[in-house]
Amino acid sequence: MSRRQINPLRPLTEDERDALTRLRRATAAPAAQVIRARLLLAVADGANYQDAAEAHGRKSGDAVATLVARFNKHGLDALPPRHGGGRRP
Repeated sequence: MSRRQINPLRPLTEDERDALTRLRRATAAPAAQVIRARLLLAVADGANYQDAAEAHGRKSGDAVATLVARFNKHGLDALPPRHGGGRRP
């Protein structure tokens, strides 16, 4: 039995779904963004966080939950990687 999703994915707009679909198929885009787009589309299509993570080679459904929460707040700006620590660029 899975845990209840605290912050479920909001309904995607047509523009967001089109952008995520294009990014999912992109070969020149950074791999991290492609995986994030695939995860969001899987969750939008009804998969729970853990199943979406495992289907795309990830182990943690918690990371998908964090991505979904960030996407709900920031939209498509949640896809690019953020600063990973250390000195500011």
